[in-house]
Amino acid sequence: DDMGSVQKLTNIFSKSFTVETLDSRKQLKYRQTWSSNMTNASSPEIVEVPADATDYTCVSFVPDVARLTNDASALSISKEDYALMCRRVLDVAGCSAGRLRVTLNGVDVTMGSFPDYARLYRKQDSLPVCFDAINSRWTVGVGLSETGSFEMVSFVNGMATSRGGTHVNSILQQVIKKIQEKIEKTDPELVQMASQGVIRRHLFVSVAALIENPTFDSQMKECLTSSPADFGSSFSLSESFIKSVLQSEEEGGPGIVEEIRRAAQSRQQATLLKVIGGKTSKRQLLSIPKLEDAHHAGTKSGSECTLILTEGDSAKALAVAGLEVIGRARYGVFPLRGKLLNVREAAVSQMAKNAEVTALCAIIGLDFDKTYETIEERRKLRY
Repeated sequence: DDMGSVQKLTNIFSKSFTVETLDSRKQLKYRQTWSSNMTNASSPEIVEVPADATDYTCVSFVPDVARLTNDASALSISKEDYALMCRRVLDVAGCSAGRLRVTLNGVDVTMGSFPDYARLYRKQDSLPVCFDAINSRWTVGVGLSETGSFEMVSFVNGMATSRGGTHVNSILQQVIKKIQEKIEKTDPELVQMASQGVIRRHLFVSVAALIENPTFDSQMKECLTSSPADFGSSFSLSESFIKSVLQSEEEGGPGIVEEIRRAAQSRQQATLLKVIGGKTSKRQLLSIPKLEDAHHAGTKSGSECTLILTEGDSAKALAVAGLEVIGRARYGVFPLRGKLLNVREAAVSQMAKNAEVTALCAIIGLDFDKTYETIEERRKLRY
């Protein structure tokens, strides 16, 4: 089996390897040592112990650094390998949640719960992470990503699944669905922009699960492949937990929905920019039906130009007739058809599909990267 292979390989790559275990029911203690890369084995030591002795198993070894590094002169493991071992000690402390006494170099590693462990991956001043112990087999945490990319800490039966898997996906699906429902209720025009991918990129998720007979995609056991039907336990998130996940910063929550809303609005803005934003060429202006453009529009004298908007073609004809008197140098005319869309209340998608609004933005030369709060910016408009 896998654990047996791990023990044998550790023994083979060690100068010495010792196993010691005590069984209070049989009142016996066993101890045996192997040396020289498992070449030599001492005789087993089996002694009687009192019935009230404490059960334990202790495995200790001295790694053969020269064989592990292919460097005959190496005396110790690398800093990176040592750091990895230290991290694994923290993993054990976090997943055991106080049920085991864990020490590192003789110092107790205190970790009260899995949430305490998961918070080590967060900055001290970051927004809160909501945690839920679904049952004795699942502990889940959800918060806002600090990097703008999906962040995850996950374990299966105490093993770090650095690439996640079906246990993480099962939690993600529930969270994403609830966030989408929230946005659809409060901001229906943003639903299309708040896709599963957009929401996922804004999440920090931590999962510690006990799975029956787990299967993985490789011997590294970094990604769980077990079907959710075979998990052996329920993993449905509670309504109270979902409610806390959806809370805003002002309500003391993680602010996930607000951040996703901002991201969706930015995507909408980008969509609008593609349709009507940026500079407009003369050829594009000529393609706008019924526009009578001022001669100086779009030049250094553009800020002195006025665009006359009329209601229908008849009113446009009257305005054009008047320009025969005062001239077309600084005056343009564009007819509107019926009631113009109220852009203050319209969704970005509505504006992008409205021919008159997109035409007006092009005629005026609006740049959506500018606020036009300064005279310098306003002077760059065509009208």
